[in-house]
Amino acid sequence: MSRSISYLLFVPLLFIGCKGEPLEEMKFGYEYLPLTIGSQIEYDVDSIVYDDFSGVRTTYEFVLRERIVEVYDDLNQRKVYRVERAKRASDTTDFRVYESYGLLIDGTRLEKLRDNLRTIPLVFPVRDDVVWDGNALNAKARVNYRYDYVDRQVAYSGIIFDSTLRVLQWVDTTNLIEKRFSEERYAKGLGLVYKEFFEIETNFDLDSGLHWIQTIRP
Repeated sequence: MSRSISYLLFVPLLFIGCKGEPLEEMKFGYEYLPLTIGSQIEYDVDSIVYDDFSGVRTTYEFVLRERIVEVYDDLNQRKVYRVERAKRASDTTDFRVYESYGLLIDGTRLEKLRDNLRTIPLVFPVRDDVVWDGNALNAKARVNYRYDYVDRQVAYSGIIFDSTLRVLQWVDTTNLIEKRFSEERYAKGLGLVYKEFFEIETNFDLDSGLHWIQTIRP
């Protein structure tokens, strides 16, 4: 079965899983990623780089800001929100814009376009244990994203969020040579509040790769 066909089959399965719930009463969960011009979130980031040549592990700490700065129509007349990313070394320095990416909600999925790669970070309605291919809209190999939990109260940076969800993207931590892990957590009415990923390769007891931890600022 081709990738495009398998994804098309996936969409109605979401509604089958909600059988008995009237469409007009179904809670899709769009509020987990509100898209509004001018909205922004700041994060504390720890970026840990492993160098297998020197055997040194270096940690870079900085503040990351993501701000929705523009909305435009794509070729299919869908609203695309452009998110600008900027960072600074500390609260006493200025933000420097270094990249941007696009977000759009198309019915049962959120599409993210970054560096000419289109992925699916979220699907709707949000439900526990729903699984989908995060790479269904690009040519990369299938990656099973999954809702680990939905509508759970969690605290980040001393802030209590009443309703959050967790998306597990990569979970491959048992391989002795290559370890990969990636997750994102969203809060209702706010958006992304926590992100972590690492991809570490071990050769002759020396590690190389990156470990990224991104947490909303209080």
